[in-house]
Amino acid sequence: MLFTRIFQATAQGTAAFIMSVIQGITLIPVLNIANRMNGFHGIVWSLVIADAVAFLVGAIMLYILRNKLQQD
Repeated sequence: MLFTRIFQATAQGTAAFIMSVIQGITLIPVLNIANRMNGFHGIVWSLVIADAVAFLVGAIMLYILRNKLQQD
């Protein structure tokens, strides 16, 4: 969520949209898999896993944005 706000504040609408979609896309499959493996605890951990994946994608996108802004 932090990266989404950073991208919105820097007028990077596409990157903010991608971050929102990534969170939803990763949550659904992880939720199904974790629920089958661990039941309720899997559901709780699926939120953590989906956020971790979104964080990694956001960190990579922010690194690219930072390098792009420094060149200008």
